[in-house]
Amino acid sequence: MDTQSKEDIDRLKQIGGLKSHIEKQKTSSRHSLLNAWDYISKAKLIHEIDFNMSAFCLITAEEEAATALIKLIKERGYNCPYNLNHRLHPHKAAVYFLIEAYTNFIIETNALDEILISGLNKDQLELRINLIHMGIDG
Repeated sequence: MDTQSKEDIDRLKQIGGLKSHIEKQKTSSRHSLLNAWDYISKAKLIHEIDFNMSAFCLITAEEEAATALIKLIKERGYNCPYNLNHRLHPHKAAVYFLIEAYTNFIIETNALDEILISGLNKDQLELRINLIHMGIDG
């Protein structure tokens, strides 16, 4: 019988909580995030049966997540959001490299203390990266 550790069970509960949190959001990105979630679930289900289709589901999930991020950037009013188009594949593909660049920058500058995850209310979380204090303005 397959047993899971307490850490695995806690992580699964957190993931389930994240999905219910996404479902409560009132943003245009909510549907894209839920689509990404569903494609990941489908990929897990069919992985052993059809590896290629599972990979395609994961690629689609990645595009849906990128779409959600681009929509959120526009909703939050960041500078130059008109240059971003959530329907263009090159823009969605660039999201991965944007996240990688931010991650590397944060690690290289040891700026983890400049990242704030806060609960605005019971239905909304916010991630803020204070780039101005890291020497970036704009």
